[in-house]
Amino acid sequence: MRNVSENTPTKVIKYKWKVQKDDCNRFVPRPWPDVELDGNTIAHIRCSNSYSINKAKTGNHSPLSLYVAIENYKENSTWCWRKIKGEFKTIKEAKNGFASFVKNNPNIFDFHTKKD
Repeated sequence: MRNVSENTPTKVIKYKWKVQKDDCNRFVPRPWPDVELDGNTIAHIRCSNSYSINKAKTGNHSPLSLYVAIENYKENSTWCWRKIKGEFKTIKEAKNGFASFVKNNPNIFDFHTKKD
């Protein structure tokens, strides 16, 4: 991860949580919410249970894991999925965990927005 100087101004990352539409394809489970930045998925929630609004609202599901796309310096600046430490009981907890991760790593997603 990149080091950020204490004199660096606070960076605001404008990301958006999204839930995919239910396409009624019962052979493919509906994925849990993910996070988009400039049209790229930069994080997503995983759970051993398939997603449903009812499960999400009631908390009637297995623990949630949060994965973020980070730069992989060993592979020519490509990206890879990394699990954030811990598990979450609710989507709100996972969202707060992601917000905390972004706050503590303000430049982590710079490679998603690099211009060629």
